[in-house]
Amino acid sequence: MQFLRGLNDSYSNVKSHVLLLDPLPPISKIFSYVVQQERQIMANNAFVNLETKNLVAASSTTTCTFCEKP
Repeated sequence: MQFLRGLNDSYSNVKSHVLLLDPLPPISKIFSYVVQQERQIMANNAFVNLETKNLVAASSTTTCTFCEKP
C-alpha cells in the first residue's frame, strides 16, 4: 500500500486497477504493472517529440507562395 501511495498521478490507472484486485497481488506484480505503464508513457512522449520535430522541420522548409522566400 505504501508503494501505491507513493506513485504520482501519471500512474493513477495502475493504482485503480491494483486496488480493485482481490486479493492484492504481490509487490513484484504491482511493480511490473508500473514498469509497463512507464514504458507506455515514455513511448507516447517519444512519439509526441518526434511529431513536433517533424512539424518544425516541415515548417522551416516551406516556401511562401507570395514572395517565394522560405
